[in-house]
Amino acid sequence: MARDLPDRHARPALAESLLPRVPAHARAHLTEPDLTPARIAHAHSISVRALYRLCARAGLSPEQWIIEQRLEGARSTLLSPAGRSRTVASVARAWGFTDPGHFSRHFRAAYGVTPRRLRAAPPGPAA
Repeated sequence: MARDLPDRHARPALAESLLPRVPAHARAHLTEPDLTPARIAHAHSISVRALYRLCARAGLSPEQWIIEQRLEGARSTLLSPAGRSRTVASVARAWGFTDPGHFSRHFRAAYGVTPRRLRAAPPGPAA
């Protein structure tokens, strides 16, 4: 029975630390097209189902979170001086999107404008 003691005390600590570790891992791999919930779960030695339960408790959907983070990164790149000289497709690929059409549809849904139109708009005032 004494052997069960460390596991009983370690599990809550591991579970608590897992929620911040999952998004940190995902952020570190956002630009990789093969980043999936299955890959994230594997990296943390949990099942995909356990990953979804963990994310649900935090009000997150793993796929949506990945897409949202990639879109924000792509948006920042498109608006940056260096990004303005790159094609929209190359920026999309750099942020893990393999299909430019898929990227443009998600981008428009998120920001109400296509990536091309966003970049064509004059830069706003510096904040």
